[in-house]
Amino acid sequence: MGHPQTPVFPGFIRITALSSYNHETGYGWINQNDSSLSAIPRNLEQRLPQTDDGKPYPDDLVGDYLFWRGGRYPLQFRVDVPEGKYHVWIYLGMFDEPAKYREYAYYNISVNGITKVEANRSRDDFYRRFFHGYDIIHKPNEDIWDMYVKNQAAVLYDFDAVSSRGRLTIEFFMAAKPPGVYAALLPINALIICPAQDYQKVQGYIKKIEVLRKQQFYEKFHFKPFLERNRLPTAAQENNKKGYVVFVRNFMKKIYPNSVPLAEELSDQLSTCSAQGQRDIASFALYPFKDLQHVSITVSPLQNKEGVLLKKDSVEILRVNYEVKFYNVRSRFDATTKTYSDYFLSPSLLLKNKPVSIYKGMNQQYIVAVTPPVDAAPGDYEGFVSIEAPNVPTHKLRLRATVYPFRLETYPDDDERIWIYNSWPLLRAYGPRFLTEKEVWAWVDKDLALMKKYQIAPTALIRYTTPISDLAKFMSLYQKYGFHGRVAFSGYEISTAIDEFGIKPYSIDYQPYIRKIKEVLATAKTKNWPPFTFGFTQEIHTGIPAYLEAKRGIDIIKSAIPEANIFVMTYREEETEVFCTSKADIIGPNANVMTDEAIEMIKKAGKKLWFYGWGRNRFRCGLADWRLRNRGGFKECYTYSYRCPLNPFDGKVFDGVNDSPPLIGPEGPIATLSMEETAAGRIDFKYLATLELWLERAKKKQQGSSPARKTEKAIIEAESLLRELQERVYPDYSYYQKRLKRAIADKDNVFNVPEENIFKWKLEEYGLFRQRISHCIIALKKYLNEL
Repeated sequence: MGHPQTPVFPGFIRITALSSYNHETGYGWINQNDSSLSAIPRNLEQRLPQTDDGKPYPDDLVGDYLFWRGGRYPLQFRVDVPEGKYHVWIYLGMFDEPAKYREYAYYNISVNGITKVEANRSRDDFYRRFFHGYDIIHKPNEDIWDMYVKNQAAVLYDFDAVSSRGRLTIEFFMAAKPPGVYAALLPINALIICPAQDYQKVQGYIKKIEVLRKQQFYEKFHFKPFLERNRLPTAAQENNKKGYVVFVRNFMKKIYPNSVPLAEELSDQLSTCSAQGQRDIASFALYPFKDLQHVSITVSPLQNKEGVLLKKDSVEILRVNYEVKFYNVRSRFDATTKTYSDYFLSPSLLLKNKPVSIYKGMNQQYIVAVTPPVDAAPGDYEGFVSIEAPNVPTHKLRLRATVYPFRLETYPDDDERIWIYNSWPLLRAYGPRFLTEKEVWAWVDKDLALMKKYQIAPTALIRYTTPISDLAKFMSLYQKYGFHGRVAFSGYEISTAIDEFGIKPYSIDYQPYIRKIKEVLATAKTKNWPPFTFGFTQEIHTGIPAYLEAKRGIDIIKSAIPEANIFVMTYREEETEVFCTSKADIIGPNANVMTDEAIEMIKKAGKKLWFYGWGRNRFRCGLADWRLRNRGGFKECYTYSYRCPLNPFDGKVFDGVNDSPPLIGPEGPIATLSMEETAAGRIDFKYLATLELWLERAKKKQQGSSPARKTEKAIIEAESLLRELQERVYPDYSYYQKRLKRAIADKDNVFNVPEENIFKWKLEEYGLFRQRISHCIIALKKYLNEL
């Protein structure tokens, strides 16, 4: 069943939304909900043919469907058949974003007035289905079809039926707007009817259908594992009898299922170095020589030489789970070659630590995070990480956590690095039966806690139409977690209007935005909220006329509300130039146009510099951010698991496109390794900011005094280190962006980008420079204390 132009699964007859029942054919739809055949949208709709960019439907049966929007009257499919007993099979399912509506909305199916199917799933059932993809334990040579497609793409119902007056009338019942769900779609893929005596024969055919579906899937999608060029060191092979070997690797160097440890990575030592209150991580992995069952990772208390313990919740262990990813980051389907991208397993999701099975050929990575309290006594704290499993010896890793005698700071004019809070629409997508209003805000609380942990801030929801009542609830949580700088209140409504103007000029009404900004500012004043900045456009796509209209729109808003702070994000040089002549307060160039000329132009225009697209890699988020003298960031990121479970094979785009986490997980938000790298970069920035602030204090104190040689040395060493970094890091990020684009032009490099070569910065140097910066801060602090 589906669109006239879509392929028909072998052995089936095409049924479209227009296949109405008539006596000549003896089958078809009877739908009293369609007031007119020309009604748009139709109550019974057919999926459009697959577009050139290729939504990756796993097989023709699931890729071909009709969907019914529900209604007051049942949807009927009538078939003229002789009197007798029959058996009916019905496939229902769409492998796409709206798929979950049929799982959550109540519906039933009857034949000649007798109910055969009643779908009224509990919330627990829905959660199990919705979140199944997060905690999958991968195995060598696993059947991806069984894991991600078979039970997620379509449900097969079968039941007996008896004809009445020479016909079978199959009726589907579903409300157009079921309670707690703002819309509903019931996909219908295929219908099979046979005389009861042919049941076994047709049941055999059903099995062949499933075999053919799987075959079609594997003809499209091919597994291409990471190519490991290193050999297992002899020292590692000596652990064969123990069942596994442990190796310690920088968390930014990916550990794939088949990665082998290097000789220098065979270690039992883990270490972290933190300022007071700052999170730092170490990474280790198990390389299994055999299948290991119920592997448990625990950590002992950490204490210093005086016997002082770090608080128990200062240490966290996270388990890294693999995620199916595609070499083509833009789309699973390559429109040029007309082929689907190969996929592989990449370390990504950070899950709660629990005992798991680890299989031969599948490395298991762990993250150990240490966050000392802000009042922790400086010094070294030591303990053990224990690895236990039945029938293998317990293995212990020594863990040392160093706490520096200072806290991280940032510049007075430094704003948060902001990511679009795109989880928000999902939390209310299914209504109170999915999450009650109280549960929605409890989830928002968890989201903000996680974002704070990873050094990023959320937008104040993501719509100009956001009710003030929602904003008030959100801001109470925003303030709870102590985010600083300007709060970004934004949406895409203005950007969309400006882009449409660039295609065909028309009169844009800015008054609704003016009213909303006034309302937000008035409420912020009464509730003592932090200062706001209001998003105007994020990357205009339709050229100079649209840029100029945007400039005019900003003038209109500023004339009405002079105190309104406006930010714009730009993607092209001309766009940046136009906004430098506007009344916008903040301009954020994209990496492609983050040149030293653009930065100088923005600063000369008296605008504040933000980084559009801030995130993804440590160098950009830390060293480059500092070198550019950047003071904010705005990142567009989208979680396409909205309205469907985390599944790598459904939909046109990926579940986490543009590094979109946090993802919606079964117990709250889930972070990824890319978030760890983003956070590490932001912390690098704060180390440098802290050094510069202490240096400024020391130099100010030095004036009018007679500093000793030791004092002079502390200041000289700090200045020398800063000069060294200024010379090594270019003040033009577009230079690095061009190198990055050249590297990922080869799609095989997309998730294995040679960052050390691109940024001319070795992975181990990040930690080494943090140590050097820390020693300089400690020396400056000591000097000031002596004075």
